[in-house]
Amino acid sequence: MGDEGAALAAVLLAGDLGYGVDQIVPAGVEGRLQPDGSISSTDGTPATPDYGPSGILDDDVTGDASEAVGFRSPPGRMPLTAFMDQFNQLVGGSAGA
Repeated sequence: MGDEGAALAAVLLAGDLGYGVDQIVPAGVEGRLQPDGSISSTDGTPATPDYGPSGILDDDVTGDASEAVGFRSPPGRMPLTAFMDQFNQLVGGSAGA
């Protein structure tokens, strides 16, 4: 992934897309987790998430951020960088974007 921030972003985005921990961990270890959070199967086809997407993260890390509406982001969404900053403050880490 390049660095800790990119890896953390990929894991968070994968969860936001509906992939379960049982899908994310092996995909990360095997190199099938993509920076945008998508996961490919062992045969290279896109893996089907275990759950429905939550859609709460607005990806402003990998370049796929949705357009802000008016003076604020779409309701119910949080920029991925803001979530990562709050997460790092909570755990005392330094895996920022």
